[in-house]
Order: sequence, then C-alpha cells, then structure tokens
Amino acid sequence: MILVYKTLPDLKPTNTQKLITLNGALLPTVASFYNQLKTDLLLPDYFGNNLDALSDSLTDLAHLKVAEVIIIITNQNTFLNEETPEIKHDLFETIVYSVDEVDLLKEEDDSYDTSYIYLYIENTNYNIIFLNDGAVPFEEI
Repeated sequence: MILVYKTLPDLKPTNTQKLITLNGALLPTVASFYNQLKTDLLLPDYFGNNLDALSDSLTDLAHLKVAEVIIIITNQNTFLNEETPEIKHDLFETIVYSVDEVDLLKEEDDSYDTSYIYLYIENTNYNIIFLNDGAVPFEEI
C-alpha cells in the first residue's frame, strides 16, 4: 500500500513489523541507496545492485519473517541528488511498482509468502502526478 503524507505520522512498529527509514538527505547516490537497503532488508551479499534485483527483493521479503514492512522515504527532494533525473525516476518507479505488485499478488492469493509493504512517501506534486499517471492506487494521509 502506498501512503502519501503531508506530515509523517508517529509510527511505532510492532513485533510483526519492520520499519525502514530511507532518509534522502543521506542517500545521494544509487550505491548509497543499495547499501542501506541491503542492510535494512537483510539482503544477501550477491544482491545485484540493479533495478531487477530491487524489484525481486521487494516482492519477496519472506526471509524477514514479519507480516509487514514499513518503508518511509523522507527528504525525497534530496534523494539521489547526485544522480540524473532519469536514474532517480527509474529507481522510484521500481520501488512504487514493486509495492503495488505485492498488493496485487496478496489480493489474488492471500497465502502468497511475503511481507505486506507499506510505502510512505511525501506529498509532492511529482509524487501525486507520478502515481496518477501510472494508475497506481494510493491513499493520502
């Protein structure tokens, strides 16, 4: 589920949830993003550091052994600011579409073995236009 926030709610994860905060101010490059993601999602050393590996990993989080993963992206205006707009867009697109794919797979088959993902992103014109253009369901909070 994709949640678009104006003010980030105070999230207190339970023991069946894993909370991951991606602070855009600390992630100026794709390499820094993948390094943090590998650590936070306990990804194996052979993780491919590419969009296909990112999508595969986000749609298969069963190894975390939690029901839900909460991913928060903060300071999105500085997220990947050393990368080209195309790279930033492609990575963001992969994250959003992977979260949406998990939603669809869980709807089709409740026994699908992966963690449900809640993605919290900032309420920006870019995000709203991107989500609407891609026909990706989201909730404004």
